Parts: sequence; C-alpha cells; structure tokens
Amino acid sequence: MAEVYDKKSPPMWVWIVGAIIALIVIFLIWNWMRPIAPVVTSPPMVTAPAPAPAPAASTAPATTAVAPVALIVAVPADYFDRDVSGTARVADVPTDRGFYLEENGRRMLAILGKDFTEKQVNVNAGQMVRVSGVVRASSKLDEAEVGSLQPATRDLITKEPVYLVVKQVEILARP
Repeated sequence: MAEVYDKKSPPMWVWIVGAIIALIVIFLIWNWMRPIAPVVTSPPMVTAPAPAPAPAASTAPATTAVAPVALIVAVPADYFDRDVSGTARVADVPTDRGFYLEENGRRMLAILGKDFTEKQVNVNAGQMVRVSGVVRASSKLDEAEVGSLQPATRDLITKEPVYLVVKQVEILARP
C-alpha cells in the first residue's frame, strides 16, 4: 500500500516576510517610475502692481521688481533701467556714497542717489538693509540721478558692470 503524506503549508512568518518584500519592491518601482520634480534654486520674482499711468513723455518703469541681489548680478541685462527692491547684507562701504550689497556670495555696488547728498544715512558693513532703486549699466552714469560724486566713487562704478542707484534705504539689523 502507498503511504499518504500530509503536505504542510509553510509557516505564517514566511508569508508575512514575503508580503513585506513584495510591498518594498512595489514601492521602489513606483518611486522609480514617477517623474522627478525640478529643484528651485532661487525664489520666484514677484512684481508689485503697476502704478498709475505716467505721462507719455515719461520713461519711468511700470513695475518694481522684488529681486535678490544674486539674481540681478547673474542676469543684469534683465534689470537695466528697472526699479527693484530687496533685502541684502552690506558687505563693504568703500566710499561715502557707495557700498556693496552681498547675497549668496554675489556682490553688487549700490550708490546713494542725489536725495542722499543732504541727508546722511549711516550704512555700515554687516548691516541688513532693505533698499529700492534703479539698476543701471556702468556706462549710464547720470549726474542728475546720482548728483556729484567723489572720484573714488566714480572709479567704483567704472569697475562694475552694473550698479544700483538707491532711492530708499532702511536699516533692518545692525551687526
């Protein structure tokens, strides 16, 4: 006579381990298949609403762009003759009306506009400041906009590709 063997199913722990491994494999394949989201390295540029329409003879920009110093220095042509505002740290103050703004290792020269010839602003290295003004190419030095400058300040402008004519400055934090 033939002997009958009773087949036993595998222990319960084998089924649990197998299910966990299957879930891990499904999870890894699902992550591998979905698209990778792009990494944003700089904040998006935000623009303020346009002011009231200017007279036809005016060449004033229509918006004020809130832009990081690093972005303006990286792509200066996009900001020429535009009003911008932003916050940055003062890196150096080489002259009475010129100082360098720095953000993420990028520096930009800022020149106090003609309105600051009569009122003094005490800008020092290490301060966090909020500035607004107009980005200019170094080839566009306008005496009517910046007033009379010392030779040292003029030399700084000629050495930089772009500079900011500061219309307003607010000291946010002192070193």
